[in-house]
Amino acid sequence: MIKQMGSFKMINKTQAKKLYQLTQVWMVGSNVNSYHFLDGWGLAYGIDKTTDFDEQLNSFLFYLEPELGRYARFFIK
Repeated sequence: MIKQMGSFKMINKTQAKKLYQLTQVWMVGSNVNSYHFLDGWGLAYGIDKTTDFDEQLNSFLFYLEPELGRYARFFIK
């Protein structure tokens, strides 16, 4: 399932894991709206291509504040 939010498309975790080496993938908390990805508060975390996907995801989830969401959502432009 791909969902369009502004100029971003939401993808699932499996797709994000496959695409993060090929294109820029952002992850945000599940309660964050599209305005605050790069504009606004800049809450989007760009996944680094040089490190392990699962390691970055676990670090992101560990520091994720409950008001921003309980799980990560993934987006591409």
